[in-house]
Formats: sequence, structure tokens, C-alpha cells
Amino acid sequence: MGGSPLRILVVGAGIAGLAVARALRMAGFRPDVTEKLPPGELSETGLYLPGNAARALRRLDLDGPVRPLGEVIHRQRFLDSTGAPLCEVDLDALWAGVGECRALLRGELHRVLLTGAGGAVRHG
Repeated sequence: MGGSPLRILVVGAGIAGLAVARALRMAGFRPDVTEKLPPGELSETGLYLPGNAARALRRLDLDGPVRPLGEVIHRQRFLDSTGAPLCEVDLDALWAGVGECRALLRGELHRVLLTGAGGAVRHG
């Protein structure tokens, strides 16, 4: 049964789109990734990745390149509007066996995912 190979279009080159493109590449596909924004339109805002994000990056074989980036977050404190403590969470215990929590720049994670997705994105 000849025919042309399956073509897959991933619309959006944000975190989710690039993660999907990476997973498709790992499955042997060559997806085309398109993004409406021009290149370099990423904000350099911070991003918090909980333990299940670390597990997802491991499954995408991208945990190694992310590991040196940002900072591992061990504890999370919740405060009310006056700054009084409400509770504190031991993130190492909460996510034990799943993955560490990490804070990093969104652009750093995007660069790792872009490389993992094959690096080619059509913009505009």
C-alpha cells in the first residue's frame, strides 16, 4: 500500500507544542511546527515546574539539559494578603519518587524544548 508518509502539523511552538513535537520525533515522525508569533517574542518570565513536569521531561529525555537550569525548590510557603503564614509544604516529600520542583526562566525551558523538537519552526 504505497502512498505518501503521514504528515503531522503542530500548531503553536510554545511549551506544549514543542513537547508534542519532541514526543512525535521520539516515535519516529517528523512533525512540522508552526507559530504565529515572530521568532524572539518570548518573555523572560519565570516559570515553576512541579515534580510531574520533571517526570514529563524525563520521558521526553530532556531532563538532562534542564537539570543545570534555574533552581530546585524544596519548600513552598503560602501567605495570606497581610503576609501572615498559612501553611508550608515540603515539596521534596510531596513529589518524592516523581521529580524535583524547579524554578527557571521560560526562555531557558523553551530553548531546551526547541532543540528537542528538532529546532525548525515556521513563524508568521
